[in-house]
Amino acid sequence: MKKIATLLAAALTLGLGATSCLSDPKSSQENTYTYGASSAFNRVVDRETGEATISINPNYKMVYSVDNYSDKGQVSVDMSNIQLGISGLTFRLNSLSFSYDPMTASYVTTANDITPAVNPGGYVFDKFEMKNILGRVIENQLAPVFTIRFSVNDRYDVTVMPAEVILVGNIHAVSRNAETDNKGYDTKNSIISIKVNTVKMLADVLIARAQFSQSMPQTDLLATELPVTTNNDGYTITLPEGKDKVPLKYNNNKEMEDCWLSGFSLSYNIPTGATTLKGTYTLKGRGTDADKTEVYDVDADAGYLFKVEETDKTGK
Repeated sequence: MKKIATLLAAALTLGLGATSCLSDPKSSQENTYTYGASSAFNRVVDRETGEATISINPNYKMVYSVDNYSDKGQVSVDMSNIQLGISGLTFRLNSLSFSYDPMTASYVTTANDITPAVNPGGYVFDKFEMKNILGRVIENQLAPVFTIRFSVNDRYDVTVMPAEVILVGNIHAVSRNAETDNKGYDTKNSIISIKVNTVKMLADVLIARAQFSQSMPQTDLLATELPVTTNNDGYTITLPEGKDKVPLKYNNNKEMEDCWLSGFSLSYNIPTGATTLKGTYTLKGRGTDADKTEVYDVDADAGYLFKVEETDKTGK
């Protein structure tokens, strides 16, 4: 039974496997990736106090060295501006083994009891886990996904959280208009992006080229400055406390006239990418009638990779 990928105009493809420089040792033996600064933040849990703190602007550099004719090898990780009780720490973890997991399109590293080669003194990484989708491409641009977490000195648990993430998933929208078919309207592999202000811990959430009915033209729908609450595996995004709705904006941050988002919640799991979005989108003039207001209840199920559809046994 053959599988096909369904894509919208904003295509997402995977640059892994045979097409990736990393997994083709004949084309390259070493690949370097950087992550952090404004694009990520660390959530650090102190086991002794139970306190979780947010540490901004960490920096990570990963150098992958590939074994000839295999998807295995070693990776070295440099990290700086790490906060573990004190700030500004720098570490280097050398020669960690990795392997490629085709089920998740990820390069996976797991190691225990590591003494860093660069060590400000007395630090041992009890566990280090890294699962990176290095060849993901969105709209013809490389968009890798990095998932990193580690524990240090049996005290600090660190989860590296993306401040900027692009997800792709399926959206189901049901109109509240009695004149509209209320079975709903589905779009495949829609793009949802999240951008977190790590100082204010407020997020902007964009559904790119949203379409909630046959008559609705594709429209970017942006909601800004939504509160972020972190947890051990990711974060949730909701409406501001005391507000039952927020204005919707175009992607250029200009407010849309009489367009609102209410009843909103988003839950994002970093290790798996599994994301759910729920909200009510009130849109004026987004259809054939410029003066008509439509209200849509929207559910989205998204992740790092596009969904695949199974064809029938004939391969059609």
